[in-house]
Amino acid sequence: MRKLHLKLTLIAITVYHIAASKWDVPMITNNVTEGQPVSLTCRDPPGGRISWFQNCGNKCAQITTEPRRQIDQEGTLHFSYVTVTDTALYKCSVSGSDTMRLGSPVQLNVKEGEAKDKVPTLLKSSGNNDAKVGKDVTLQCIFSGRPVPTVSWFRNNANLNNADGVTILDGSLTIRNVSEKDTGIYRCTGQNKAGSKYADLNLNVIDSATNKVTTTTTGQRETNQAAVEKTDTGTVKPIPAADVKSCSRGLEAVTSVVVVVVTATFLVF
Repeated sequence: MRKLHLKLTLIAITVYHIAASKWDVPMITNNVTEGQPVSLTCRDPPGGRISWFQNCGNKCAQITTEPRRQIDQEGTLHFSYVTVTDTALYKCSVSGSDTMRLGSPVQLNVKEGEAKDKVPTLLKSSGNNDAKVGKDVTLQCIFSGRPVPTVSWFRNNANLNNADGVTILDGSLTIRNVSEKDTGIYRCTGQNKAGSKYADLNLNVIDSATNKVTTTTTGQRETNQAAVEKTDTGTVKPIPAADVKSCSRGLEAVTSVVVVVVTATFLVF
């Protein structure tokens, strides 16, 4: 009499996925044409003071802000327009008391294009702002445009300047020692020879001692909301093997997949 025996072997395989922080990887590639506005975002930064560096190979050069390129209050780097000389590898820097970390790598490639004058467009504003009595507050507007727009500030249709007890620098308006009388709607205007755009920003003042809030009622108005451009897009590249080791979060078993492999052995006798 012949008997048939079936032998089964189970093999369990755990599959690990790489949980990479946006701060570390992947690198983004931005291919743009000369004259376009560009904004580079600091992605998932750890806590600390944000700045930007470029040409990050063996050495990195810190970016200094000036009218054509500015960093907003959330850490995004904005170019009013780019030139071919802006082609570089950029990294966001976060500094603590005694440490500095570089992340959010972006390779910006700028190809030659026709130099044309462009009407200003609002890239970023600080929107509605709350300030406590006795503290300082900074309102910010960043415009694209070619030539670089000149930014002016107004309150109640009156032009503001540094002689009015405020500080105006590269599109930012800083009010020192805020009081209730500073409540109101402030207008920033970006203007060049091609045209102008403006945005209105609210400032509400809070008295911590009495919990009194002095507010405006109009709300923020922007003349070109539909034209705000986000240009920090690009092609996501695969993570090179060398970068996996440098990822601060390393390998995490985010998903474990058990694969069952069945092998059969037939014994006939």
